[in-house]
Amino acid sequence: MITAENNLKLGDFGLAKNVAATVGNATERASHRWMAPELLEKGVLSPKYDIFAFAVVLWEMLTGKVPFEGLDWQVIAWKVINEKERLPIPEDCPKAIQGLMTQCWEEDWHTRPSIEEVINLITTTAATARDLRHKTFIAGPWKLEKQIGHQDGSGKLIGARGMVVNPRNGDVAVTCFRGSQVYTSNAKYKCSMDTAQRLEPEETSHPWQVTVNSQGTTYFVTDWSKHIKCYDSSGKFKCHWVSSCLLASSGLSRLYGLAIDHERHLLIGDSNSNHINMHKEDGSYLGTIKVSIPPKYIAVTSQDIIVVADWDKPPQIVSKTGQVMCTLKHPVDESQWNPWGVYCYEEIIIIANQTTYNILCYSDSGRYLGEILISNIFPVGITIAADGKELLVCEPFSVKVFTL
Repeated sequence: MITAENNLKLGDFGLAKNVAATVGNATERASHRWMAPELLEKGVLSPKYDIFAFAVVLWEMLTGKVPFEGLDWQVIAWKVINEKERLPIPEDCPKAIQGLMTQCWEEDWHTRPSIEEVINLITTTAATARDLRHKTFIAGPWKLEKQIGHQDGSGKLIGARGMVVNPRNGDVAVTCFRGSQVYTSNAKYKCSMDTAQRLEPEETSHPWQVTVNSQGTTYFVTDWSKHIKCYDSSGKFKCHWVSSCLLASSGLSRLYGLAIDHERHLLIGDSNSNHINMHKEDGSYLGTIKVSIPPKYIAVTSQDIIVVADWDKPPQIVSKTGQVMCTLKHPVDESQWNPWGVYCYEEIIIIANQTTYNILCYSDSGRYLGEILISNIFPVGITIAADGKELLVCEPFSVKVFTL
């Protein structure tokens, strides 16, 4: 079950009780495929019968199969009680989880782990696996696979600066001086998005950032004007709407940074007022976050924490109330900061730093993790494909695609 706050809850099998008590004849009201031996044999709810059942659920998550599929309850009971049979643990299951499941399925409930021990082991194992995955991601090696817009003769990517990968079809949308271009996953030019449409007299179009909704059906573009421009996946103009901060000082909005959080809300950075405006995808205004640096680049971590970057200032991690939670420290020299792109992949914050022509990685707590080693780049934007296997680095005239 999932709560309104997206918390997961495990439901019981109709056997909720006080742990200090035991009841008989419980087998008549339960599901035999998940039952502990003492429950199957004697109908007794031991204090750790649910630990046994938890490991069966864990087995289901690992295998995607039904436990003891095709067997009736008498056969299941005979195998578990008399033959001491347990479900076969997959060979590719992490060793720590294998050991946990084996302990949870002990015949004597006294020797099974407590729920506190289960949580501690799973948390530790997950953290270890995450750290290993992050080290592998950062260390690479990343190899140049292809270039988008390079040598196509059109000059469409002059002044490229922002990009996004469409999760539906793998298309890559790129903002640049001449508008926004869309390329297929195999680097072929597909279409353009004309950001000069519907400009007001005082406005000029300088496309800066682009993002796409989770369905891959709508692109959103900031172009320094006060409008957010919306296009379909074929580049056709759909609509535009004003993103403005009601609390901001008077003057023209300059919309730069753009991101979508996990509630599918658009976060739009106004660099004139140092505000981040929050909107629904249809343009409905939700609120404003005051930040301390111009939000020319915005990214959202896996915990919906916001990362803000400006050209010549250290990037900041801020809450949705605008509170600065952490300022990222440069690994060598603070004067070397010149962020030209920020992206969050899982718990990793990735900064394209133009001064030193490198890509720096941080944890969502602000800890420096290392540098992605890619030579001969001039990064002005960065993004990661959804599967984490492609790293796209935007340069002034092309997008380089690296694979892991």
